Amino acid sequence: MTLYKQLWVAIIIALSMIFVGSLFVSSLSAQQYLEEQVTAHNQNYANFLALLLNDQCSQEVCDEAHLSTWLKPPIDQGYILSIAVISPLSETLFSDNAIEKAGQAPAWFKRTFPLKPRPGGVNIQSGWTALGELTLTSPIEDVYDEMWEGSINLSQVYFLAMLLAGSIGSYLLGRVLKPLDDVVSQAQALGERRFITTAEPWTLDFKKVVSAMNTLATRVKEMLEQEAETLNEYRRDLHTDKVTRLLNRDQFMSIFRATLARDDASGSGALSILRLSDLGGLNQTFGYPKVDAMLTDLGDAVRWLTNINGGWTAARLNGSDFMMLAPALKQRSKLYADADDYFEIIPANRIKQSIVDAQGNTSVAKPSLHIQVLPDVQSSAAESISLTQHPDMGEVVYAGQGLFIYSSEIGVEGETKFSFSVNIDGEVVERSIRVTMASINDPLSVARDLQSQIRDVLKRHGMLEATQLPTAAIYFNPGDPLGALMTALDQQIIASEAEALSHIKIAYMGDMTAELSRELMADWKSVFETAFEENSFELDLVEVTGMDGSLLHYEANVRLRQADSVFRGGEFLPWITRLNMTEQLDREMVLLALDEIKARGKPIAVKLSAEVIREPAFAAWFEDTLSRRGNQHTLLSLQLLESMAFRYLESFTELCALARRYGIQTGIEHMGHQMQDIGRLFDVGINFMKIDDFFVTDIDKDVGNQNLLRTLTTLAHSIGVLAIAQGISTKEEIAMIEKLGLDGASGPGISIKN
Repeated sequence: MTLYKQLWVAIIIALSMIFVGSLFVSSLSAQQYLEEQVTAHNQNYANFLALLLNDQCSQEVCDEAHLSTWLKPPIDQGYILSIAVISPLSETLFSDNAIEKAGQAPAWFKRTFPLKPRPGGVNIQSGWTALGELTLTSPIEDVYDEMWEGSINLSQVYFLAMLLAGSIGSYLLGRVLKPLDDVVSQAQALGERRFITTAEPWTLDFKKVVSAMNTLATRVKEMLEQEAETLNEYRRDLHTDKVTRLLNRDQFMSIFRATLARDDASGSGALSILRLSDLGGLNQTFGYPKVDAMLTDLGDAVRWLTNINGGWTAARLNGSDFMMLAPALKQRSKLYADADDYFEIIPANRIKQSIVDAQGNTSVAKPSLHIQVLPDVQSSAAESISLTQHPDMGEVVYAGQGLFIYSSEIGVEGETKFSFSVNIDGEVVERSIRVTMASINDPLSVARDLQSQIRDVLKRHGMLEATQLPTAAIYFNPGDPLGALMTALDQQIIASEAEALSHIKIAYMGDMTAELSRELMADWKSVFETAFEENSFELDLVEVTGMDGSLLHYEANVRLRQADSVFRGGEFLPWITRLNMTEQLDREMVLLALDEIKARGKPIAVKLSAEVIREPAFAAWFEDTLSRRGNQHTLLSLQLLESMAFRYLESFTELCALARRYGIQTGIEHMGHQMQDIGRLFDVGINFMKIDDFFVTDIDKDVGNQNLLRTLTTLAHSIGVLAIAQGISTKEEIAMIEKLGLDGASGPGISIKN
């Protein structure tokens, strides 16, 4: 029983005892008072009758007939219950009794508070001669009724007083115990190894408890954060370039190889390489210290780019080559434009900027393009510009002073040419602007972002004119051969470098051109719409087991069945992402998983996308779905990519809280690339983390990754989280992760153990 209920029981018992005691004492007092009143009434009435008889008997002979004449009426009228006149010789001169009517007071009440008034007695005489003794009793049923009615009224008063006292007590008790809810929540969180702190209450006793618990939580959290920072420093020293702090070549290639092996949308995306031409010449011209300072700033700028685009990975392959990996995790768009004479674009290169708040969440404004008429023709041309454009690309609004603002909906991709008819000094001149709306993970978009960041750094250090930035980019899909991708990029970077300009070259695997890509997008959209209508998506379940071979859950990968063909997730998920249909697919995955759980009772983990995490409507839909599905959800688990979990941590935390209410487990997959952020997980309440196969591959031979996994596993266990290795492929890897203390594994190699 809770403390609140116990206190309420104590209050009710106390009030009840007060009520019963007060009522009992009041009834006893009433009993004594009424008993005395009836006794006095008996005696007074007896005195009255004695005076009357004394007067009559002195004039007449008082026999039974005369006595009956004077004593019978009071009995008949109900004033007297019984009366008797006894002579000095003990003879009964007169006696009569009335039948007392039953009252309303219950028998138990009469037995509890009996009334025993004394009879009234007085001597009757004629002159100096004693005639006898008169005794009488009065009816007491009316007295019982009066006492009973008084008790009822008093009970009602006491009951109302109890209600009032209970209401006031409830309010005061609520105020006193309100901090207890926070204490209980914090205690539960600590029990779940979520080290949260709460505000100290004003109640002194609770304040001491909360203060002690806050101190404990803070110290443990600081200790774990220090361990996480140490782990992150170790990873940086092991895997990164010393000057730029970007990943080195070996680690980047391992990550890229693991990315290509994934069977989801993160297995596709854009890869870009930029070459800092003539780095040796920069060293000779500006000196090594200045160039190293520039490279340090360059690393910071490129890392900023990876931070605002969750899931991106940057590396310095060698002295002058920089590479950016941008998996297709989500769809967002940017505007780029090139203008001819008479017009300029503001800004000239990258139009839309992302904003990162204090919690690390990124908000992106609707992309807009500012078209400014140049000052020398502004006065004559501004009011006479007419614009023709593609109907799906929004509208252009004139803002005055020669400025036109073009806005477009996010998600529209491709290139559009705007034709302007400009009246300049009476002469109509045709001008144009080419505007490109590109996916944020489009190869050209990624290359432009990378080049823009590095160009800004070079400009700040005064080195922009002394070098060129040849750049190449390519789009990759799951299963693409790494060697072929790198060869295609090398060919384009060489071609760009040969032009001695900072041109961006786009490489293609086979004949995949931009035009073909847009045609395929239209085809895929039709396929997906049909698939959702016909329920053509299905689950491919992959075992995730404990180190003892027991089943932890099945990880659900999505498949698309079309006619006699079945498409793996890596083949169509990139198109789902580009078409902004990931949320619809995630809902379908949840429903399929719940159906599978209902049919076969299998524990299933569903992968969610960032779009779902950020969409408030999904949480409402998810809760409504769970409430209508009975107890099926107890075997459901949800997981999210590490980069998306940290990027949208607040939304992810809210989803985890919702999942806990329904007994659903949550976790993070492909963990380990943002170890500096592990401390942010301490109050999220996840149940498991799946360590990326980049850290697991050849773990039996890589001492550095062994130390990383051992420490990461210790941190996971310290907050009550299971550590699971992804991508296990050999029995040597299984033996090593078991030695390192991990709790489970997934991948083709788990069948070796089982």
